[in-house]
Amino acid sequence: MIWVLAGMLACDIGDATKDITSGVVSTTVEATKGVAEGIQDGVEEGRKGTEIDGSVVLSTPAEIAKATTLSVFEVNAGGGGTQVVLAVENNTDKPLHLIGLSEDGGPQLIDQDGFSTQLMSKETLIEVPPKAKIKHTLQFVGDAEKAASVRVWGQDLAIPVAAEAAE
Repeated sequence: MIWVLAGMLACDIGDATKDITSGVVSTTVEATKGVAEGIQDGVEEGRKGTEIDGSVVLSTPAEIAKATTLSVFEVNAGGGGTQVVLAVENNTDKPLHLIGLSEDGGPQLIDQDGFSTQLMSKETLIEVPPKAKIKHTLQFVGDAEKAASVRVWGQDLAIPVAAEAAE
C-alpha cells in the first residue's frame, strides 16, 4: 500500500514538474520573441534618416524608392552564376548609404519561368555620392540567359536583354 501511494505521488510530482517546465519554457520563448521584435524595431527606428559624416542612411524600400532610381545596367554570365550590374542613381543632394539589401528575402534573380534565386554572397552596403549614378554588381546563382528580372528593395527591375527578346 505504501509503495502504491509513493508511486502515485511520484506520478503527480512528475506531471506537475512537466507542466511547470512547459509553462516556464513557453513564457521564456514568448519573452524572447518579444525581445527580438523589440530589438528589430529599435534598430529600424534608430537608423531611419540617420546621417553619418553627412551621408543619409536609407534602409526601407519606400525610403530607397523616394531617393534613388534603380535599373539593371547589364547582365553577364560569370563567377559560376549571373552577374547583375545595377545602375543606382542618387536623386538627392546628400551622399547615400543604402543598407538592408539582404533583408526581407534579399535580392532575387527571377528567371523567365518565374523561379527565383538568391545572392551568392551577403550584401551589406551600397554607397552613392550626391546627384550621382553608380554601378553595383550583384552575383546570383542561376543562368544569365534565362534571367527575366531582378527584385531589390521590393522593386522588380526588368533585365534589358530579356525585354529586347520579348519584342
